[in-house]
Amino acid sequence: MESSACKICFLQLEGPDRRPRFLGCGHSFCTNCIIKMIYNNKVKCPLCFKIQENVKNVEDLPIAYALEELVGAMSVSKPKVPPKPKAMSVPKQVSNKDDNSLCKEHKFNNIFYCDNHHVFICHVCTIVEHPNTKCKVITKQEIIDQKKTAYSNTLENLFKSSADSSSRYKLFKKEIVACKEQHKELSSKLWELAQMHSDQAIKLDQSCKYIQDAIEVFKITQTQIETMKVDISSSKSLTDLVKVKNNLNPLVSEHNNFWKETWAWHQMYMEVHAAREDIVTGLKEFIGKEKEELKKSTNRACNLEGGAQKTVLSKNKTGQKDSKSADFEIHIPHIFHMQYFKKSRK
Repeated sequence: MESSACKICFLQLEGPDRRPRFLGCGHSFCTNCIIKMIYNNKVKCPLCFKIQENVKNVEDLPIAYALEELVGAMSVSKPKVPPKPKAMSVPKQVSNKDDNSLCKEHKFNNIFYCDNHHVFICHVCTIVEHPNTKCKVITKQEIIDQKKTAYSNTLENLFKSSADSSSRYKLFKKEIVACKEQHKELSSKLWELAQMHSDQAIKLDQSCKYIQDAIEVFKITQTQIETMKVDISSSKSLTDLVKVKNNLNPLVSEHNNFWKETWAWHQMYMEVHAAREDIVTGLKEFIGKEKEELKKSTNRACNLEGGAQKTVLSKNKTGQKDSKSADFEIHIPHIFHMQYFKKSRK
């Protein structure tokens, strides 16, 4: 089912800032999100990771007019979802290749670091190979302090994003449970659709279990983050920070995988929501037509005259009522399923 929301921020594709635009790979996002993705005249698709070059501004990308018209024509209101979180990134790793070692060229201790070439150097190198006029040279302690600060900020952002993701999953769980209850109510009233609602309930149960497991994982992640904060504070050398970075990578990777799957659960919720609307609309239309046919049959019967005709009318009305009731019970599932599958294919 086509979604009317941007796959990055989850906001409706409406207004000048949210007009959908195509990337070269074929995926489409809102204008505002694409503006934030443009860097050095390049755009990297967050879904397939293909890079499109020569993009100076968002106007260089075509507007997805077909998708824009489809969004405008959609009449079914859909619940709003909080903005999709951005993927976390780990600060660039500094190699400890020459940490606490001698300069191979001058045989002095490496007590400086060249931020341009990412290597440790001695005091002679700062004058010959890496002068201040060409390179940004800092002390070893300064680079250690910088990386400690960068890793601490990454952990803090990861903790906040993890807490936000946990709240997001709780919200999804609440919405899915509400859908499940509505499906149960419909199933009790419309026995013809029991199997269909049963299948939907199974999917919702699986979703609730997955989300509950995800919430538990976020709790464990937050505990691990607190532990890593202590490790960073107690780090004395670049080697210690490299160990912290190696432990940080799995946390960031696991967190990114969770927010990518968030979109899949949102799509499933939209499909369940639309299916429920189709069910109610289809039944109302069918029942309305049946009532109209019964009314016409009754009016035709009332026009018959004569005692013999009234007697025949009385018998026919009884037989017709039973027959009509039987047709109503038998044909509701058949006709409704035809309407539902036609709409699903669209």
